[in-house]
Amino acid sequence: MIWRMLFRRTFSLRSATFALTLALVAACATKPAFKQESFDTESASALFSDAFGHLTDTYIEKVNLQRMSVAGLNGLTDIDPAIKATALADGGLSISAGGAEIALKPPLDRDAAGWGDVLARGLTKARMHSASLTSAEPDVLYTAIMDGVTETLDGYSRYEPPKRAVESRARREGYAGIGVTIRNEETATIIQDVIPNAPAANAGLQKDDAITHLEGVPLASIPREDRAERLRGPVGTIVTLGISRKDTAPFSVQIKRAEVIPATVYFETDKGLPRFRVTGFNRTTADDLARAIAKAEKRPGGLPGIVLDLRSNPGGYLTQAVEIADLFLNDGVVVSTRGRHPSSSTSYDARGGRLAEGKPMVLLLNGRSASASELLAAALIDAGRAAAVGTVTYGKGSIQNLENIVNGGELIVTWSRMHAPSGYLLDGLGVRPTICTANAATNAKPEAVLRKAARPGIAADWRAYRAPDKTMAESLRTSCPKSDESPDLDIQIARTLIYNRRAYQTALSPASPARHSAQSPFQWRRAG
Repeated sequence: MIWRMLFRRTFSLRSATFALTLALVAACATKPAFKQESFDTESASALFSDAFGHLTDTYIEKVNLQRMSVAGLNGLTDIDPAIKATALADGGLSISAGGAEIALKPPLDRDAAGWGDVLARGLTKARMHSASLTSAEPDVLYTAIMDGVTETLDGYSRYEPPKRAVESRARREGYAGIGVTIRNEETATIIQDVIPNAPAANAGLQKDDAITHLEGVPLASIPREDRAERLRGPVGTIVTLGISRKDTAPFSVQIKRAEVIPATVYFETDKGLPRFRVTGFNRTTADDLARAIAKAEKRPGGLPGIVLDLRSNPGGYLTQAVEIADLFLNDGVVVSTRGRHPSSSTSYDARGGRLAEGKPMVLLLNGRSASASELLAAALIDAGRAAAVGTVTYGKGSIQNLENIVNGGELIVTWSRMHAPSGYLLDGLGVRPTICTANAATNAKPEAVLRKAARPGIAADWRAYRAPDKTMAESLRTSCPKSDESPDLDIQIARTLIYNRRAYQTALSPASPARHSAQSPFQWRRAG
């Protein structure tokens, strides 16, 4: 996912915050009061009107509000299979519920607020004839309808109800807590990972520890879905946990909560080869990577080059990917975007990064490298700043706005599509590494794979892809089929490229067109 809102660190755009995922937008208008606990037509209308307003304004294509309303009501079949909504010739819709046929006229001006009200009234009337709908929690009803609405859009636009939205925000922006990832079981919560330097790590908690009690209350008595929230709390407050650890007597520990930002940058070595693994793009990723590189350069022997591992990186904030590209690029376009809204057509330029200047740089990619990681890879490859090893990436080259809506949920809406600096469309195509390991044998030698590096003609064909064409994209992608694996061969080839400058220069040349920002086909204003 590439989001158009930088985990709260933002570029201003149409009075909204900006980031990539994945580029997100948070509306600035004051939201009306919303009742969470009980259903009422007014709250439902406020929610649907808010969602329709965002979709009408920002979705990459013009939306059909009648079609979305029908699809939303048909989403209720997950609760009551007898529900059936149909579009009417007069522009309205009808609902079949409990043997009753309910007709709803379209709003006079057919606006988002009007259709939100039509949808809310349709839900209210359907509840009168359906025991299943009447007994369902309001959030269950809203989720069913919003899922139906977003199913009419592309595969990346979606709705997240309030509880899921809280978890998503925590991953993007950080949270006040103890700094663990967990797996909930019936009588305990198992720690799957401990974030370095976070309160839990400083208190000595370890992976596979079982949290059995929270403030003296057995976790078996706390619903699984509420446990993560109970571990969190205001910064500086203390939580007491009961811990069970293998080969150790049960014990209690008090932990002071602090702001926790999930780690996305990891420095690792593979048989002496330094590697920076980036697992996502949250609000501190660019700064964390810069610090990790600076620290690595102070190690004995310094840093021979940069191996940036983006394999299985699903994306994140647009601005973070742009900032990382800016660390390494002196000038030129980093990415261009194009969409329906006037503000969605934008070009981002590098501003003179000097990090690790003169040192070779190798990217590792696979079929799960997506969105923001594809943006970053395309920018560095097109600039001739990095060679790339692996397989073709996922091909998710669109940007989503993240809208905070009235009920505390989130609406993720596709806003624009990304183009590489050389002009090719990333969406549906992805990024092709120069050194393809897709069909290489597990015992292949790096030198043999390097001899089969991409020909200049393949790179030229790739750069000619300028508009959505599924058949053409699928044909191009067969030259280096995607793989979700992260083979050791990628590391071996990266080692060869870092230490063999001739091989490195050869790996750069086929995929690196000259960068002429003045001749870029995308001459839109730069955001921010």
